Amino acid sequence: MPPVLVRPNPPVTLASIGVKASAQTGTLVAPGLQFGILFRPAPELAPSLVEQLVVRWRPNHPTAGRVRIRLVGVQADSLRSPSPYDLIPFAAIYTAAQLAALSDQVLRIDLSAYGLRLPPEGVYILVEGLPTDPAETAVVMQRDDPTPWQRITATDPLNPATYRRTPASAFPALRTAESVTTVQTLVREFPTKPWRTRQTSRQKKVANVDLSLVVRAQ
Repeated sequence: MPPVLVRPNPPVTLASIGVKASAQTGTLVAPGLQFGILFRPAPELAPSLVEQLVVRWRPNHPTAGRVRIRLVGVQADSLRSPSPYDLIPFAAIYTAAQLAALSDQVLRIDLSAYGLRLPPEGVYILVEGLPTDPAETAVVMQRDDPTPWQRITATDPLNPATYRRTPASAFPALRTAESVTTVQTLVREFPTKPWRTRQTSRQKKVANVDLSLVVRAQ
């Protein structure tokens, strides 16, 4: 008998940026800020395994902060909120130097080893800003703060003597674009605050950070 050639199914990319995309800008990922995008499988998509997570950055030459990237489920009581539970056994953390060194400003994270099936309710990609120093945490900015264009981190958020102020422009920036799509970016400034959606433009386009999920049908 002649050998049987098995051709794998081609990968499918679920992207946050849809058709008729606008000129690209950037969104800073400073300590305390969190961004999330829900990717749901299309009804016609066969059961699929998650292969790769893709995050695109602006070349703003960051010098401060770290970024954590997670893949989480959907909150059981609300399809509009990320779950606190991770779907893979690690959270990828990158320094500003590592992101600045990306040759094409595209971060690709291989998830094929985990055998994660894309749930019918979808998954969230979360991108979270962290302080440069792991010993510090982000401090909530007050409305009357004299340095609104800086971010505050501290070893003790209750002790102003430990505060460190860093210009917001020193942190990494996600690539952002407006496009026609049903996907929406969620954002919140601190884990204690509720998630909210980013505003849309007058042209009925949605402003999203540039994230993608690559899946392959089983």
